[in-house]
Amino acid sequence: MRQLEYADAVVLTRPDETVAALVQAINPQALVRTTVDGLTGVQLHDPDAAETRVEPGTITAPVWEESGGVRTLVWQSTRPFHPERLYDALEDLVAGTARGKGTVWLATQSHARLGWDSFGTNISIGVLGRWLADLPVDRWSEVSQSHRARSALEWHPDHGDRSSYLSLTGAGLDVWELARRLDGCVLRADEEVSALTDPFAPYLEGSTAA
Repeated sequence: MRQLEYADAVVLTRPDETVAALVQAINPQALVRTTVDGLTGVQLHDPDAAETRVEPGTITAPVWEESGGVRTLVWQSTRPFHPERLYDALEDLVAGTARGKGTVWLATQSHARLGWDSFGTNISIGVLGRWLADLPVDRWSEVSQSHRARSALEWHPDHGDRSSYLSLTGAGLDVWELARRLDGCVLRADEEVSALTDPFAPYLEGSTAA
């Protein structure tokens, strides 16, 4: 699946509208064909752009899109995730998705900018780095350009660039139900961070953002 995001062109072995739509949703920049005709010029591969595309924190999909039965949900929250509710919901959240990626703000990991990287039901949540709000300006170059650009538009006076920003794609995906489940994993205003248990902590030990 990661090779699809890295590719400039994808040639399908047979025509399939759903597969073509899924490939295009996962990599909007790629040329998708059922033959090699019309692929002149794709040898001009840009490895830097490709590396950026495959980063978990890079999202290029529109806010909501459907094509060929394939749907993409782009979801955002300016409140952090409740660690236990998110952990318990992970299996349901990735069910029916082919690809998921984005940035995660976890209430109990406030200094770590976490990345969501899922392929089908396989999901990894790890440390991408630190939030811009925690870094001196001369270290902002350590954060991806796409995140810096989005942060400049959405900077919050209280928590800076901290937010969760996810893109989830799948054939026949119920985007409304998925959005509802994600909303239910967000920390409520009456919940105290100090009282929370973090089931992600054992997996993130040793990878804390510097």
